[in-house]
Amino acid sequence: PCADLIKSINESIKISLSAKALTLSISIETLLMDEFLQLYKTDEELEKNLACVSNLILESNFLESNFRNRMLGALNSMKNPRAKDILFELRDNNLIEKELVKIYSDLRNKSTHGASNSGADIQKFFMETNALLVLFYKLIFLAVKYNGKYTDYSTKGYPEKEFTGQLPNNDLID
Repeated sequence: PCADLIKSINESIKISLSAKALTLSISIETLLMDEFLQLYKTDEELEKNLACVSNLILESNFLESNFRNRMLGALNSMKNPRAKDILFELRDNNLIEKELVKIYSDLRNKSTHGASNSGADIQKFFMETNALLVLFYKLIFLAVKYNGKYTDYSTKGYPEKEFTGQLPNNDLID
């Protein structure tokens, strides 16, 4: 599965920078959900709040049934982690840098929801897209337990750096 994601990213580079940003965003999300889902545990407080709101919706006489069903479906989906939640776990455990998470959040939302890049700061967009590539590589490194040298495409001059991240054998959350 990782090889397919890498192939998609390599193909998107041939099309455009916007296509690369979109493909990287989706590939990062796919990788997080496929390889790191076990790192996230739903918060008990969230579960209690969702149950409370679900009961209020079910007991409401003022809500039309189709709307009620849509609301219950939306609440049910909140029980499952988002890719961003898993990424936050990796960030909070110092496995992924805060700046990469921020860039991912910003660029993912723009690229997947059709926001266009005005071209006013193409260099910034290029560097942010390269930062997504570095985030993708670091996730691959964690998944395959790689430690060693890599090229940091998110930094001017593309310096060689050392990756030393390692997932614990058990879940990140106790």
